[in-house]
Amino acid sequence: MSAIRYRLAVVVLACNIALVGVTEAQAQSTQYSGSGAYAWVDGSWQSIGLPTYDLGWRTQSPFMTGPIVVVNPVKPRVDGTGVNAAIGFKLPSGFGSNARIEFGGSVINADDSESGTFVANAANNGHGLQNVAGTNIFGNSCLAPCTFASALTTDYDSWQLNGKYATDFRAGTLTWTPSVSIFGGRADTSQDLTQRVLFTTGNSGTYNVNTELHSNDIGAKLGLDVMAPINRWVSAGLGGSIGLAHRRADLDADDSAAAFTAGNPVPFSTKTAFATASDTTTAFLASAVARLTLTPANGWSLSALAGLSFDNSVAGIQAPGTPNPVGTPGTTTPIGIKFQSETSYFAGGSLRVNF
Repeated sequence: MSAIRYRLAVVVLACNIALVGVTEAQAQSTQYSGSGAYAWVDGSWQSIGLPTYDLGWRTQSPFMTGPIVVVNPVKPRVDGTGVNAAIGFKLPSGFGSNARIEFGGSVINADDSESGTFVANAANNGHGLQNVAGTNIFGNSCLAPCTFASALTTDYDSWQLNGKYATDFRAGTLTWTPSVSIFGGRADTSQDLTQRVLFTTGNSGTYNVNTELHSNDIGAKLGLDVMAPINRWVSAGLGGSIGLAHRRADLDADDSAAAFTAGNPVPFSTKTAFATASDTTTAFLASAVARLTLTPANGWSLSALAGLSFDNSVAGIQAPGTPNPVGTPGTTTPIGIKFQSETSYFAGGSLRVNF
């Protein structure tokens, strides 16, 4: 999801109450036949936005007069699949009609691969590399051209468990369904960066960094769905939710760097480093979904769905403090955790069965 590849910052599929029925009586019997219990499962394609990844070599304009920037920043968007399922039970009484509780969960698996090349064509560009501990380990002044090649892979996995209370209110042919839910879950983002730099002198360097970012949530949401019948078998609906989550993010990272002289496969310098970080925040979550539901027979239905979700605090990696590109040895700020707003998208299908 282009990341919750979550990663979750974190992605939640919301508004998963099946929007079935065509008249008030038919809607009542279709949603709750038999014992009043039901189950549904969604399968979906996920596109998840993740924070900018900007570790690795940095450069500065000629004669070191301009800003210092990373040579190949990447904005990952991981794509993959998600499964969301729940089982629900009608309550004997409650506000509105068809009051019920649901217990469900979701899993998402997504990934992404990005590569890029940066070529410094101007003479006297400065270049520097800080490791994850914040130490300035290499610095050089480039006599153009100097080439930096980067490749980043991102693997994102998340899961969530939730409980929901919902009930229906009817106005004409429309069914309004407010809900409240609590949830908890985790998103894991694993990223590997490989960089190679080639200078005009024939000297070269390699840099590899591996990061593991874990984001844990617990929170609550308010939701609202609206359903309208199209004909006897088809209905359409719109829904959404807003919520807050307490989020804790933990980061583990390690890297290695090596420098080579021209024509020599044995590095003349190698360096490794390790770093950890933790941080917490309160995340604001919002989602919206559109659904088209077909009910060919009493007791089950099929739906097509598409939607988006917004998270204002997706966990990402804060780059180490800015190095002096030609700099002297020294240590500044190590890598840390940042929180960044991201939007994710999903589309898929759903099956619902009443018992």
